[in-house]
Amino acid sequence: MTTPYESVKDHLNQNEWKFEPLDDVKIIRTGFSGDHANLKFSIIIDEDDDLIQCITTYQTKVPPLFRGLVAELVCRANYGMKIGKFELDFSDGDLRFQTASAFLTGVLPDEVICRVLGTNLVIADKYYPAFMKVLFGGYTPEDAIDEVEQDLSKENDDTSETDEAREG
Repeated sequence: MTTPYESVKDHLNQNEWKFEPLDDVKIIRTGFSGDHANLKFSIIIDEDDDLIQCITTYQTKVPPLFRGLVAELVCRANYGMKIGKFELDFSDGDLRFQTASAFLTGVLPDEVICRVLGTNLVIADKYYPAFMKVLFGGYTPEDAIDEVEQDLSKENDDTSETDEAREG
């Protein structure tokens, strides 16, 4: 029987991902090149709690002077988000995005792996420009988040139109 940790490694191998397994702690480290950023992330399998987590840590540390603004941006981004959350560590400026899902004891379906990883990587990449605009572009958190969410809304509209064309 395949363990949940082995299921994740199998999924990554089948999709030709390069990764570093840390078998003793059941963590897998890898990366992803998105549209906006090169992302490093960890996949953590907690078989005691039947939980898979994907944590993407942005490479840019938030300087102390900007932590209040970025915290506001984190709150604005998280509000209404159904799957996942942004986190900011005020002590060292680490900024990350996390997704997680419970699974049935001993069974981690490929669909759950895809959802946790896919959601994490898409959202972490899509929101990256908002954080960079606040840190380096002089944007307010409200303006930066509005811009990202307008872009997401346009993408959803484009997808809906494409789906309607397929159905029609």
